[in-house]
Amino acid sequence: MAARILVLCRANVARSPLLAARLRLEVDARGLDGAVEVSSAGVEAPWGQPAATGSRVVAERWGVDLDGHHSRPWLHVEPGAHDLVLTMERTHSRGVVRTVPDLAGRVFTAPELVHILADPHVVERLPDGPAGHGVGLPEQVRSAVALADGYRPGRWQHRRGALEVADPVRQGQEVYDRLGERFVELAAGIAAGLFGTRFEEPDADPGVTRS
Repeated sequence: MAARILVLCRANVARSPLLAARLRLEVDARGLDGAVEVSSAGVEAPWGQPAATGSRVVAERWGVDLDGHHSRPWLHVEPGAHDLVLTMERTHSRGVVRTVPDLAGRVFTAPELVHILADPHVVERLPDGPAGHGVGLPEQVRSAVALADGYRPGRWQHRRGALEVADPVRQGQEVYDRLGERFVELAAGIAAGLFGTRFEEPDADPGVTRS
């Protein structure tokens, strides 16, 4: 069974579809399609809203088409069946755990997880490379998530700005562009920690930070 990753934001129109798209690029670049499934939803999302124009523009620069995206509520996507739930804000994480307590050890804001996975104490305990130590990729992902759960930052009030992703809705394209740059870095950090390797894109767009 594939490792399942769910990306959540508020309305599932701007942040979560864009980060999910970037994570899928990381998965596909490693030939892990079928071993890892990445989807998105919203904690307050209605059904059927399209992706925000700013997110579609950023995704197009990555070669990803978000025109077919339609928002959906998170409780309709079997959240408890996911190995990792990535949120954008601390309030999202709290609400998810409050509603589905069994997810407590598997819910992180995306920046929080990257912060944890970069900790030297965590890095030295992660499996080496894809399917490290003879385990399958899904098992490796679940092991990394469980490890990260034991190293959560203890002082949220001092890290909140760095460990959350602000909503860009109703802001200019430059805000979405910065969001895209941040998601490139976050997706690379998540993939490096969970999957064990990074990848380099041969034709990176000018002005967009790549892994």
